[in-house]
Amino acid sequence: TPKTTRPPRQTTSDSATPSSHLISFNRSQLTMASRVARIAAVTREIFGTLPNRGVRTGMQFLKKPLTGAYEARWYMESIEPYARRAQRACTSFPIYTSELQERRSTKLRMLRQRGKGPPKKGTGKRSK
Repeated sequence: TPKTTRPPRQTTSDSATPSSHLISFNRSQLTMASRVARIAAVTREIFGTLPNRGVRTGMQFLKKPLTGAYEARWYMESIEPYARRAQRACTSFPIYTSELQERRSTKLRMLRQRGKGPPKKGTGKRSK
């Protein structure tokens, strides 16, 4: 049986690069595509956007300005910790009670007057 041999490869300018037959763009189109890609990358960097890929990323919420500082400024800072510290440091300082504590104690006092207050320790519903 005669051996079949392949014909020798022809070396032309088209086959000089092995992947040139896969790419159907000419050089000017390639540079244009790379320019467009570079411009898109720079615009994403400048404007802080992401490429559209049809996927939800949550960037809409991440771009919103943070509101924690505004909310913290809206509510007054409580003086309770400072008053308690001053009370511990100086015994002649008057006893400090917050508005919330005062409201609770007056409500409890009113309930006890009507006989509706909490039971004494050990005399609740489930005691035997």
